Order: sequence, then structure tokens, then C-alpha cells
Amino acid sequence: MLLNLSNHPYQYWPEIQLQAAKLAYGKIVDMNFPPINPHADKNEISLLAEQYAKKCLALLKDEKIKAVHIMGEMTFCFKVVSLLQQQNITCLASTSNRSATFITNNEKHAKFDFVRFREYPRL
Repeated sequence: MLLNLSNHPYQYWPEIQLQAAKLAYGKIVDMNFPPINPHADKNEISLLAEQYAKKCLALLKDEKIKAVHIMGEMTFCFKVVSLLQQQNITCLASTSNRSATFITNNEKHAKFDFVRFREYPRL
């Protein structure tokens, strides 16, 4: 099973990403990525990450393949990945080619073309 902890539900993934996930992991399950307060300090992020790591572990406890695709706010992801790796859970990021078009100073349109899943390095 691949647990998808991101802001992008798997039913909206491009076909190439969906097929890569199904081929490697079979079943895919979404977990909504939490809203991260930009004013949160590292202790708040750590507490939230601990809650989500526990949720992930609860969902994965009876599965043969234990992998989490995690993409989102970087400090939260770093902490969740660290906690899951301590429990021997494989954590993955999706890689892509990106092209961006600037619309205004504060806006741009980005297009992402999935390339592959990459395992997070272990510390």
C-alpha cells in the first residue's frame, strides 16, 4: 500500500504517476495534508507531525508494503519523514519537470510533469 499524504489526491494524479504507484505499491490511500500555520513555531510543527505520523502508522500497521508519499510544507514533512523512518517506513517524494509562466509579480502558472518517485534519504 502507498499512503498519499499530500494536497493532491491520487485520483487527480496524471496517468503516468498513477500507474507507477499502482505498479510498485498496488493499493493507494489518501490522507489529507493538514493546513500548516505559517506562524507556527518548531514545537507546534513537531506536535502536529507526531500526530500525523501516528495516523500514518495506524493505517499502515496491517499492510505488507509500507510506504508514504509525502509532499508539502517542508518542516512538517521533514519531521514526519524522520518519525516514520524510525519505524522503518519508506517515505517517497514525487519528482517532476516543471515549467512556469509568470503572470504578474506575485502570480505564476506552473505545470508539473511527473517523472518518478524518489525515496527520502535516511539521516
